Amino acid sequence: AAMASSQQGNAVRILSINDDYSWQLEEDDLGRILLQDSIKDKPVMVVSIAGAYRKGKSYLMNFFIRYMRSRGEKDWLGHPDAPLEGFDWKHGSRRLTCGIVLWDEVFLGLFDCESTMEECTNIFALSLLTSSVQIYNIFHNIQEDHLQHLEFFTQYGQLALKEAMEWPFQRLILLVRDSNSGTYGAEAGRALVKECLEPTQHLRPEHQRLRESLRAHFPDIEGFLMPHPGSEVATEKSYDGRLSVVDEKFKKHLQELVPWILDSDHLVVKKVNGKEISCRELFIYMKAYVQALKSDALPEPKSLLQASAEASHLTAKDKAAKVYMAVMSNIPRGDLEKLRSTHMEALATAKEIFNSVPKIGGDHMSKAYLGALTSELQERFDSLYAEEEAWLQKQLEEEERRREEEAEQERKRQMEFDEKITETEIEVNERCKKENECREKKLREDFDSELAEAAAQSKQMEAKLAEKQKEQEKMKKENKNLKFFVGITCVVAVAAGGVGLAAGLAVNPVIATGVGQVVFRGISFGFKVASMIA
Repeated sequence: AAMASSQQGNAVRILSINDDYSWQLEEDDLGRILLQDSIKDKPVMVVSIAGAYRKGKSYLMNFFIRYMRSRGEKDWLGHPDAPLEGFDWKHGSRRLTCGIVLWDEVFLGLFDCESTMEECTNIFALSLLTSSVQIYNIFHNIQEDHLQHLEFFTQYGQLALKEAMEWPFQRLILLVRDSNSGTYGAEAGRALVKECLEPTQHLRPEHQRLRESLRAHFPDIEGFLMPHPGSEVATEKSYDGRLSVVDEKFKKHLQELVPWILDSDHLVVKKVNGKEISCRELFIYMKAYVQALKSDALPEPKSLLQASAEASHLTAKDKAAKVYMAVMSNIPRGDLEKLRSTHMEALATAKEIFNSVPKIGGDHMSKAYLGALTSELQERFDSLYAEEEAWLQKQLEEEERRREEEAEQERKRQMEFDEKITETEIEVNERCKKENECREKKLREDFDSELAEAAAQSKQMEAKLAEKQKEQEKMKKENKNLKFFVGITCVVAVAAGGVGLAAGLAVNPVIATGVGQVVFRGISFGFKVASMIA
């Protein structure tokens, strides 16, 4: 839920304490901020301010936001009469919020709580565990109870150091507000920190151990002294953050403090077990820490260590699983053998990546998480394999159905073709039948014509033959007559005593046998001659 807003950002509550004192992490809101595509895989610096409530932490945090928005420009403080916007802040004794609020421009703010020591300590624990720069907001001077508030975290640090062999925490700044020392800034703060944390013989043993532990587990402990901002800032309820009424000393050292923390040369990327983490990984760690803090009682340091160890293993497991899935997503569909061989290679790669990521918790925990990773990836492979088998079966069924449809279509096409062939054959047969009938009719007519012509010719021949027969009959008759006349002629010739003429006449019948006319003329001539002779 948004706690404050401006044109450029909002303060979003990410951790709440319920009425029954249980913790509630707003994962959706936290994920919306940390898992943005543009930042989720980038290293992250987390700056938080912790301390007693109603001590100006949100007021100071808003100047951090103003500096970040100006991107380090020289006049980043802005116009003297511009109201201070960002996290809600007001004068008074009542709290504005309880829990942790995250600026959705990726600036972290820790808000105070007036409930119980356990709740405030848990919030401080979560702030310290998730921050790369922890600002401890203190008023007037560093007291022993301020250091005692850190004792719980040094116990955690001792356990973490044994497991990880790395610093569990990073930069700690003891910010002393409204200091009465007369000197201010980073140098004055460094001197005060050295004085307060310097081991001396007159300290009680537990206080001595506390300082040694702080020095051992915070590689960078610094201080910064800030002057009073002015009476109007501290007392006027209508004050809206305008710099025009702020004491010049405060503004001067404010301009020193903010770049000293946020300038590019001083940025501290959040690390876990010596490894820089991204916004995505911070999201995983925060969920693990909040889960460990979900208890009515103050958690033991070991439970926080366990949460950190689990988060580090979850991060390694998540990274390995993503690499595995990225490789498996590029396999062509339907190649089960390729899927199996790639699974074996990707699983081996995932194990190597898991083992290469620095983790807290020791070999026993690593083996357990590696076994869980292997089981999950094997289950994922089995699921993928089953999906591919089902997909292949579906493809085969679709192919079979497609073939059946094609066969059915081919059968229909064949039937249509056969029908067309049958229709064509019928048409051709009908056409041929008609053509044959026409041809037969023509042949019959031609035959009848030729037959009639042949009959006519036959009749003509018969007529000629009959005529010829008549002629032959006639010739036969004439031949008979010729013989008769020859006989007469010969008789006449002999009677007349003409030998030569008779001989000539005797020859004529032989010569004239085939030519009736000549014969007849010969005969006639013979007759005439005979007559003349006679």
